[in-house]
Amino acid sequence: MSEEAREVSVETATQPETSIERAKEAYSAAQEAIAGCFNQDVDIQIHENVFVPMLIFDRISQIHSASILLAENNLPREALILVTSQFELLLDLMFIFVKAGRATIWLEHSTTARSPWAVRSKIDKVFYGHDAQKKTAIKMYEVMCSVKHSNPAAGPLGFNVKRGGDKVVFSQGELNDEPAAIGVFVVPMSTYIMSWGALLVMDSVSHHVSESHHVNVDMKTYDQIKGWLDWAAELVDQALNNPIFGSFKSGKSLAEILDLPK
Repeated sequence: MSEEAREVSVETATQPETSIERAKEAYSAAQEAIAGCFNQDVDIQIHENVFVPMLIFDRISQIHSASILLAENNLPREALILVTSQFELLLDLMFIFVKAGRATIWLEHSTTARSPWAVRSKIDKVFYGHDAQKKTAIKMYEVMCSVKHSNPAAGPLGFNVKRGGDKVVFSQGELNDEPAAIGVFVVPMSTYIMSWGALLVMDSVSHHVSESHHVNVDMKTYDQIKGWLDWAAELVDQALNNPIFGSFKSGKSLAEILDLPK
């Protein structure tokens, strides 16, 4: 991990405003890292195995910026909806990276009725042989989709309501309230996805451009992005211990969570 990323302790970085500032710094670092791969005095023809990852990463980066704006304006559930799309883009990027020819399929895909590959199929293949990571990815995607699709089973994670004593109240976003808890999760999660995406683009450059065009990926910069990835992963793990995520895992309906009279 880079010295810059080490400077912020997990305890400090769990404050929403601190996470947001660090997420902005991670964004700048990722943009500089990708730009640096092509800031060379050589004539490069970009292969589709590099062009497609760059195109997908650009969208991932834009979603990261939009998620930060929503979190800053106390709209973390809406940010989480965007991060769900960001996660789907990362799966595309991973899926394309592990097998030649998939970039062509993605680029030539011509129907809006469906995506080139089903999400579950991508998860099965990119996490093949890594059962624990696969299980986590499936559950994480399920949680995010429940919010994205307004599934009532998401409970307070998806809806701005909670039980307050003998009343059902709308959450106002205090520090220990649901919006703040989701914000502590969604900003690092977006940063994690963006950092992983940046590393995959740099790996694509190394595999498909560097040898033939003498373009070098700066390993110091690469390690800095890995530092941001580690920082974000630690915060995501910590945020998932918040009770709001526990209520989702309980399998209870919204009526049960709010203890509504029948």
